[in-house]
Amino acid sequence: MEGKSELNDKKSIDLSDNLLKSCREDVFNLVKNAGLARREIDEAKIRSESDIRKILLGFLSVADSFMSRFEEFEAKKNGLSDETVAWVSKFSITRKKMLNTFKESGITRIDVQAGEVYNPEFHNAIEVEERSEGKDGIVLHEIYSGYMWEGKVLRPADVVIARIKK
Repeated sequence: MEGKSELNDKKSIDLSDNLLKSCREDVFNLVKNAGLARREIDEAKIRSESDIRKILLGFLSVADSFMSRFEEFEAKKNGLSDETVAWVSKFSITRKKMLNTFKESGITRIDVQAGEVYNPEFHNAIEVEERSEGKDGIVLHEIYSGYMWEGKVLRPADVVIARIKK
């Protein structure tokens, strides 16, 4: 009878060993698949963020055009008829909605001040103006606003910077 018991013990040990081996393989495959899934999620997130950035940049281009026209109107409204002023001033509601949408979407304007030092992370120098005095690389004025989105530069501000004549 002892022989039968030893045979059952050996079968039991073999079965346990096979089960343990199978569990180890399952855990290994689970970890491997979890890593692959994490990579796929990260890649999808990057693609999604890239797509959103493209849409936001397109929206900002339209917003720049609208804001530019609105500022032109504000500068010239004294010479326009009351009817035209009333009609165009209704666009101020659209402007407020647009600015609220920026805020709700996590888009914030990069604050640019004349006299600050040019920073290529936040500024895009589209023009250089020569000056006889002052400091090189100082922002003279902003052409188009720059924006941040979720703590990252979405679009740097287009600025004019100074270069001192030598």
